[in-house]
Amino acid sequence: MTDLMKFLFVDVHGKFEWIGITSVLAIVTLTYNAWDRRRQFRADLISKSRIKWMEQVRPLVANFYTDSKKYIFDRLHANTKSQTLSIPELNNNLVKVQELYTQIILFTPDNESNELLLHSVKLVWGEIDNMSDYADLVATRKISKSKLQAVNDYMMDLFNNGVKQSSKYFKLEWDRAKAGE
Repeated sequence: MTDLMKFLFVDVHGKFEWIGITSVLAIVTLTYNAWDRRRQFRADLISKSRIKWMEQVRPLVANFYTDSKKYIFDRLHANTKSQTLSIPELNNNLVKVQELYTQIILFTPDNESNELLLHSVKLVWGEIDNMSDYADLVATRKISKSKLQAVNDYMMDLFNNGVKQSSKYFKLEWDRAKAGE
């Protein structure tokens, strides 16, 4: 090590050479800059990927809640005088909601960081899955108006909470994307 130190920092006359320090600093700086550029490139790639993912999933979630709300309202009120949707129309609406649900589930990994988004989406889908029970009670008039109103209120709370949770989730994701995480 001493021979290397002499070679880098001492000239033939035994005087200190500043060029050696400059060379070592240049090598250290070059190494750090290469590492930092690689780190920054990785952060940019992650941010761009996250933003692109949000651009794809956010409309799916918005359409899911909008179409689900419409489907549930139409399904509950299909047999009333004010609503004249046919069974094929209701089924088409259900298929559309199911496609949106499936796309959200496929685009969003089921892990802890996505729980804020997925919990509400799955809860709404579960209620849609049970909707035929409510609709049958309405159709046979075995449910009172107050109970029907309670079901409507419950569903509206589910939708409002789902939209609120989704909004929080996408805000957190946006903050992560800005930070390069």
